[in-house]
Amino acid sequence: MFIAQERITNPITLAEYFRNHPIDCFKIVPSHLNALLTTVNAEDILPSKLLILGGESLSWSLVKQIQELQPNC
Repeated sequence: MFIAQERITNPITLAEYFRNHPIDCFKIVPSHLNALLTTVNAEDILPSKLLILGGESLSWSLVKQIQELQPNC
């Protein structure tokens, strides 16, 4: 699925979109995900099953945040 640039860079609109269209898998670079997780409904941005992170280093603090927000992912 393709998501428009304007939506993918705005954590509020992305969380709203994912609430209406739940996802199982999401591929993203850690720094972009970290920026998106600053929203109030950060858990809505994470997929229900599989998160693929790559392209740069991943911090343990981001891993911990992901596990807290979406333990099943």
